[in-house]
Amino acid sequence: TEAIFRNDFNGIYFKTVDWGYIRNGYVYLKSRKKEMINVGGKKVSPIEVEEVLNQIGVVEESVCVGMADPGNVLGEVVKAFVVVSDENLSDTSICSYVQSKLENYKVPVCIERIKEIPKTPSGKIQRLLLK
Repeated sequence: TEAIFRNDFNGIYFKTVDWGYIRNGYVYLKSRKKEMINVGGKKVSPIEVEEVLNQIGVVEESVCVGMADPGNVLGEVVKAFVVVSDENLSDTSICSYVQSKLENYKVPVCIERIKEIPKTPSGKIQRLLLK
């Protein structure tokens, strides 16, 4: 077990492949490192974008993944899959809302509407099925 612990100027820590932060003594996990989306060298947590998408009243559920940049400039861009209860909600409205809450590079460039998010029997989102 000693091999999985590290010791540096910050003290002893356990190295994982998770991205997160500590605030007020609590550890908050934002995403798995392998799920991070690399948009022009900037890291985007899909969970951060999903949390904003899920604030939209008619968005029942969402999941974000990285996709190849159609313009071949940024490497990857954010693609959102959404389950909505109102088909009249436009993609433009969705993107405008996200843009009002997050930086531009985190705004989905592609939105795909689906009937349900693929999940394991235990309820974990199967992101790889959506890539």
